[in-house]
Amino acid sequence: MVEKPFIELTKSDWEEFVTLDAYSYFLAMQLVLPHMEKRKSGNIVNVTSLAALSVRTTLALYSFVKAGVTHMSKVVASEYANKGIRVNCSLPGVDYTEMIADNPNKPHMERKIPMGRMSTSEEQAKTILFLTSDDSSYMTGSSIVSDGGVRGI
Repeated sequence: MVEKPFIELTKSDWEEFVTLDAYSYFLAMQLVLPHMEKRKSGNIVNVTSLAALSVRTTLALYSFVKAGVTHMSKVVASEYANKGIRVNCSLPGVDYTEMIADNPNKPHMERKIPMGRMSTSEEQAKTILFLTSDDSSYMTGSSIVSDGGVRGI
C-alpha cells in the first residue's frame, strides 16, 4: 500500500501499485472467466476495501485502485450475468491481523469503529462464503461492506 500525501505521489508509485494491485484482479478474472463460461456457471468474489467508498488522507492511490476494482467488478458482473456467472465484492473494514496487532494506533483505530473492535478474519470469510453460496444466488454486481458500522453510522 502506498501511503503518502497526494502531492508526493510519483509516476513510479502509480505504475507499481496499479500494476501490482489492480492488474492482479484484472488478470485473475480474465484467466478464470473463459473456464466459467464453458461451464455456464461460476462465482467471483473480489475482496477490495472499505477504502473504495471512503476518504482518508494519504490513501489517494490505494482508494483509487480499490474503487476501480470494485467498479470493474460491477462491469464484469453485468457482462457475464446472462452466462451464469456472478461477480461480487467484499469490502472489509479494518481486520485484526498480525500486522495490526503491534500497531501503536490500534486503540485509536478501534475507537473509530462503532462496534468497538476490529473484525476477525473468520468474520470476513463468512461474508465471502455468503457471496459464494446459494443464499446469494440472485446477487451479482453487488458490494457488501463489513466494517463494524463505520459507514452506516
